[in-house]
Amino acid sequence: MIEGQAELNDQPAVARTRRLPENKVPNLAIELGHLEAADRHVALARDRLASIEDIECPSGDSRARAHRLRTLRQTLAAFEAHREQIVKTIAGIRDGSLPRS
Repeated sequence: MIEGQAELNDQPAVARTRRLPENKVPNLAIELGHLEAADRHVALARDRLASIEDIECPSGDSRARAHRLRTLRQTLAAFEAHREQIVKTIAGIRDGSLPRS
């Protein structure tokens, strides 16, 4: 195990707010592309989580399985938070509260 790894994986996922540099204006087409990618990432994470949840593990693998499940759940939460931030950026562009390029 890498030093500090357990501490990182035991903490809940924290969503980072997407911040554009002050001189950067969001572009709707680019944000829509980001949304497509985020949707793919969320779907893949959900599929992987479901596949691990469905696998029966020998009793010796229960800790490793639990760790993988926790890590995937945290990753999924981060992906979903990132996707939501993209949706908010798109909404801001469309409603005019964010400048449009």
